[in-house]
Amino acid sequence: MIITTASMKGGVGKTTITINIAKILSAILIDCDLRQKSAYLKGKEMGITCTLLPPEKEVDFFEKIKKGSDKDNLIIFDTGGKDTAGSRMAIAVADLVIIPVNYSSLDKRGLEETLDVIKELESYGKTVNYKILLSKVDSRSSNFHHAKKELEKRGLPHYPFCIGLYKSFATSIDQNKTVMEMGDTKAKFCMEQLIREIKRELFSEQNSDFY
Repeated sequence: MIITTASMKGGVGKTTITINIAKILSAILIDCDLRQKSAYLKGKEMGITCTLLPPEKEVDFFEKIKKGSDKDNLIIFDTGGKDTAGSRMAIAVADLVIIPVNYSSLDKRGLEETLDVIKELESYGKTVNYKILLSKVDSRSSNFHHAKKELEKRGLPHYPFCIGLYKSFATSIDQNKTVMEMGDTKAKFCMEQLIREIKRELFSEQNSDFY
């Protein structure tokens, strides 16, 4: 199974979310951002099995990854904050695309650009299973409720919860830990919801432990 975290804008929490998912679910992490390599370098520090997208023969690489993925072999792609061939292929081969988005005019523009890429892929006959994840948003704020209403009005698939604006999401990575290993119960609850939904969507696990 393949998960891709994607957004045509940086700073929305893609890498933090990717690293947490990879570590918690023992997934192989593949960093598609050859310019920064942040997910790859941090993943190595945290003991995650990870690699970089090869700069050449990308099509062959993605075809091999798709053929070799199954329910016992979870792979997660971390894409860069721009529209590249690698990002597009990572979206195209994914069983689930997670699109983190903050609630600001710039981030909403990044979401639209990501949705445009998905529409273009679908125009070529590719079915893209994606979910929008509100990230760095306080669940008690009006921004969260306004964003949810906007997504519902447009009929865009999204998670009914958010990744809250909690410091432990950043500090956990700095300490080479997942959010689940931190003492922040609210941040942990956010990640638990996401992991539970991923397991339900990809593996049809309704109620399961996280480890």
